[in-house]
Amino acid sequence: MAYGNVSVNGATPVLVVPANGKRQELRLINYSTSPDVFLGMDTNVTTSNGWPLFAGSEQDASRGMGSTYLGDVYAVNNGTGASDVRYWETLR
Repeated sequence: MAYGNVSVNGATPVLVVPANGKRQELRLINYSTSPDVFLGMDTNVTTSNGWPLFAGSEQDASRGMGSTYLGDVYAVNNGTGASDVRYWETLR
């Protein structure tokens, strides 16, 4: 098991969770009241093409990105302040 948090602030992609070949489940939460963040699998993620993680919401990324997705998860936000993104990862 692993967990942690990352501050996401602006359009420059931030690595939230590194790739892990033993990943079984990944849950993400935008613990901030604003702004929204947008998730992607590489540094090309933007607010236009990323998977939204709205302020105050939680996402089971195992379902949203595919149950076998083991790669990196990056995030950006709309640049109106920092977002506190937290993760919980269970391993095989």
